[in-house]
Amino acid sequence: MSLGTTIVPGLTKEDLLQPMDYDELEENPSFRFEEGVLNGIGETRAALYSFFSDLEDSFCVESSSDTSLCRD
Repeated sequence: MSLGTTIVPGLTKEDLLQPMDYDELEENPSFRFEEGVLNGIGETRAALYSFFSDLEDSFCVESSSDTSLCRD
């Protein structure tokens, strides 16, 4: 948010959801870099969640004698 308001004074949180409305943001390499890092963190989080969900599911199948560890 602070980088965005440095580039475009008066920028709101809602404005940051639509940075393509502001040429100053779209063309600023520092802003685009930070936006990319944030997207990467979100993608990594989703991948890790999926990985550990699959791992947990396979654990439940292999050790089906103790169903207390498995989700319903």
